[in-house]
Amino acid sequence: VAFTQKDLKYILGYSSCSHMGYILLGLACMTPLALNGTVFFMFAHGLMAALGFALVGFIYDQTHTRMTLDWGGFRKKVHIVATLFIMTAMASSGLPGFGNFIGEMMILLGAWDKFRIQAVLAVLGLVVTAGYMLKTVRGTMQGPLNASGAKLSDAKGLQKLPYVLLIVGLLVVGFLPSLILPTIESGTKPLL
Repeated sequence: VAFTQKDLKYILGYSSCSHMGYILLGLACMTPLALNGTVFFMFAHGLMAALGFALVGFIYDQTHTRMTLDWGGFRKKVHIVATLFIMTAMASSGLPGFGNFIGEMMILLGAWDKFRIQAVLAVLGLVVTAGYMLKTVRGTMQGPLNASGAKLSDAKGLQKLPYVLLIVGLLVVGFLPSLILPTIESGTKPLL
């Protein structure tokens, strides 16, 4: 469904629905690895979704459109926002280095023993996610500059702070998952 959307808000929304499938798979397993991965993934997804919607909102405030057909070539005008947008799309796709990857891997590894077929199908879901995210990046940030982006201005000064904090959070937990895993485990252990 996300693949066919033209409104960026809907693309992000349906992408979140897709990610909830991994969370349901992890919950169904009820193994320590899968449940810890589920909570980890929810944390990472929260950062990623907040960043994605914030970046779309930043450009929407200037262009008054969220339609991918009205966007295009925006990286030529908003270098910082475009870079963060592309990084968000890569995090959503489960690229290693982002917190989403750690959560997804923990869920998939935890599901392998109990739900092998569902785990394989979930991996195929990652391929579909990468497809529509790359399509979205190509249609909005690459190519010739669309007329609606002619007056765009990039994030400056303190405007960048929330975006940078969210992407840094995704990268920190992606490279150092041990920073939050003990806290997560202390919450999931009683449930198990």
